[in-house]
Amino acid sequence: MKKLRIQFMSQIPGNYREKQKAHLHFVPYYLEKLGHKIDIIQRKHWLAFYIKYLLFSPDVMIVSGLIGFLPILLKKIGLIRKPIIYYWGDYFHEAMGLKWGVDKCAFLEFFCAKNASFITTPSKFLENLCDIIGIKNVKYIPHGVIENINQIKANPLNELNEKQKKLLKFVYLGDVEKYKKTNKIIDAVINKSCILYIIGKANDKELLKNLPENVIYLEEMPHEKAISYVKACDIAVITSDQDSTLKMFEYLAMCKPILAFNGRINYVLTHCENAYLTSDFNKGVDKLIKNKKLCSELSQNSKNFKVYKWHEIGNLYNKLFREL
Repeated sequence: MKKLRIQFMSQIPGNYREKQKAHLHFVPYYLEKLGHKIDIIQRKHWLAFYIKYLLFSPDVMIVSGLIGFLPILLKKIGLIRKPIIYYWGDYFHEAMGLKWGVDKCAFLEFFCAKNASFITTPSKFLENLCDIIGIKNVKYIPHGVIENINQIKANPLNELNEKQKKLLKFVYLGDVEKYKKTNKIIDAVINKSCILYIIGKANDKELLKNLPENVIYLEEMPHEKAISYVKACDIAVITSDQDSTLKMFEYLAMCKPILAFNGRINYVLTHCENAYLTSDFNKGVDKLIKNKKLCSELSQNSKNFKVYKWHEIGNLYNKLFREL
């Protein structure tokens, strides 16, 4: 296959080769390994993106987020002639609507979806939505997991005493905020015989005030260290109404029982087969504390779920380029 010039426009850091923690950090890295020429239009250059487009002269652009509106608009009026792939990886009108206005975010989001040359999404929900609104050029490409995930050792959890180490340990990995419903799992473990680790960036510090004694908050940490904590815990928690979180695939790869919000994740996981899905985390925590057999079954069944490594995701994109 011809080696392509691929230009990304998203919130990808300049050091994506060293610090990778999101879909569009890993993908350019592995496409580069396949021999493609990669250019990143970083946030600080967004206002001059068209000049960078002209100078780089890509064969294909991959854009993400609401900023994708700008290059897709220029393509619609004929100033960009190359195909643009819109990576639709989030529900932007929900995640950003409170700050920027739901109507504005929804307009930009769906303009991108309807006018891009092609869409890739790690969300089965969004893939289904595309079908409903008549978008045909869409491909589901899930998140991958890091190559050495099975070699990372469990953290010794030195902050726990011997009595605490014997308790069932839940872990929540991700941003701490009401949009992600982090408060739901905090409330659910109050006065329960378990430990809850919360690891991530505290976007809403109010949620961390007066934490129960059995909740341990750890600030955002390097990816592999966070995985070591997940490996040391018994149950992984997903509180947000999402079916496309990177951590979900990591939990499955580590064969961790998953306690998750019963919403869009139904598009991917099945209740009491490879996850315990609930709208009541209080009852979910109680159920898993009392039912070790169910926890074991969830762990065992997760082995049947296909999880890709990131280099395989790069290969899926490489295959997609042949279809454009």
